[in-house]
Amino acid sequence: MRRGRTPSLALVLAALALASVTAAASDADDARIHHSRERRRVARGGGVHPATVGEGSAGLVDVPFDTKPIRGVRGGEFPTAVPGGRARFLGGLEVTFTSPASSDETPDAELDPLSYGGWSSATGNADGSVAWILTDNYARLMRVELRNEPSTGRLDAVTKISDATAFRFRSADADDGAPVERTPGTRIDTESIVRIPHAADGGDSPGGDASFGLNDFVVGVEDAQVPGVRPNNLLRFADGVAGGYRNVPGAAEAFKGDDACGVNLGPEATVYLPSRYTFAGSLPEGAYPGSVIVAMCEARNASGVVTGFILDAPSSASTGGGGLGLIGKVYLRGLGDALAPGRFQCGASDATLTPDGSIVVVLFHCYDFVTGDHVASLRTVRADSLRVPGATVHVSPLLDWDDGPIGNMEGVHAFESGNDGAIGVLMVSDNNLSPTINTQIVEFEVRGPLFAESVVAGGASSSSSAVLGDLEGGLKGGDGATMPSPLRHPFRAALWVGARRRDVRFGASFAAFAVVTALVAIGLIVGRWRRAVNAAARVRSEMSPLLPR
Repeated sequence: MRRGRTPSLALVLAALALASVTAAASDADDARIHHSRERRRVARGGGVHPATVGEGSAGLVDVPFDTKPIRGVRGGEFPTAVPGGRARFLGGLEVTFTSPASSDETPDAELDPLSYGGWSSATGNADGSVAWILTDNYARLMRVELRNEPSTGRLDAVTKISDATAFRFRSADADDGAPVERTPGTRIDTESIVRIPHAADGGDSPGGDASFGLNDFVVGVEDAQVPGVRPNNLLRFADGVAGGYRNVPGAAEAFKGDDACGVNLGPEATVYLPSRYTFAGSLPEGAYPGSVIVAMCEARNASGVVTGFILDAPSSASTGGGGLGLIGKVYLRGLGDALAPGRFQCGASDATLTPDGSIVVVLFHCYDFVTGDHVASLRTVRADSLRVPGATVHVSPLLDWDDGPIGNMEGVHAFESGNDGAIGVLMVSDNNLSPTINTQIVEFEVRGPLFAESVVAGGASSSSSAVLGDLEGGLKGGDGATMPSPLRHPFRAALWVGARRRDVRFGASFAAFAVVTALVAIGLIVGRWRRAVNAAARVRSEMSPLLPR
């Protein structure tokens, strides 16, 4: 009997050892979970308390959350689609909003944490340490503090997320000035935010500092179901987060009617270009040199171009957010020109201006109906070319990614990375308020040229020798430029889309445990069978004197 139990005991010990190893492996990932969970435990003990409602001009209220790293994206540098350009992945984090937080509307009640998702547009300060995120549907303004490792520049943590509860959509022109209450049935589908900097605000290039507040900014409203706020319009908050808004002159008329952008298709990507009167001699012919807002439709029109509306936007807050109105239209070509017809639903999701003010980066996003993948890319265009009314502007491809661990990116903000003139690009995802999809924050660093006429005219396939994960189905850069992807493994099978390494490791550990358990069970069965055979032999030996004893 001892011989029969020894193998089984060994197998049981092996199973216990495997469980210990699995727990240790899980601890490595659990150690990366953001310390906001610990911060909440301390808060409950009386050590730290969340910001109270109304603290500061924005009324920031801390939002509880957890984070974990995004895995499966290529490390090291890889070439962009622009000759001589290089990029590297700085890291990514998945954000989960945990316990509910109170709000200014219902200070004694708790909010559904899902209402903090749906990130649709981004802006921020000069070094990328603070981002201001606009959400759709609930139209929340979130302040996000980020931390990067000083030595490598990699995205290390989200240190704080706050809800700017003073952002209330109060009309500055209305007699009563009543703010919009976010009650059941309220919907303000805001899809773009752009900051209008002022030199008097601080040292943020090209003027102003967005680290602690937004003193002047414009919000693009795609749809609205509240009194006083009309859809397809631009609202300027020239008095800051807590101030009232005024309609940007000419915006409502420009976006009026289905022939402007289409239903629920704009204004989606919006960018602010500061005044160029000082450098007017270097502008393209016909360019408007004043401060402008360029607000783009989401989708291409029947001619295959994305329409942008050039609106006068004086930077002086003393104007009350006024301006000359619509200057003209500009047309962007090269956004989805080579897409297979009927296969993709695409749009310009957001736009940002590089810190030196020379290049506009457009985040272009598609959904592939065939594979179920999200396909997105960064495209670039010279900023001054967007000042020319009636011009057709060709965009240059920069880089792309096709699903895998990176999902539905909709917000983008360019900042100074502080690394030999490189540009940092922050992107955030829209989880569509889903309880099963986490919000994502990712960063890339791009160095070298961001735009090249040769890419627009002749393609960049000759310069992309290290291209990974080229897209299928005909999605290429304008006029044949191959788009490089940073994904190590661009998942194509729907079963594996979005699978994380930790999930795979847990599944493998569970399978190994099941195998060991099965071996233990087989060992027990074999041991019992052997004991039964031995017992039967002894019985026969005792009953027959002819059998050996």
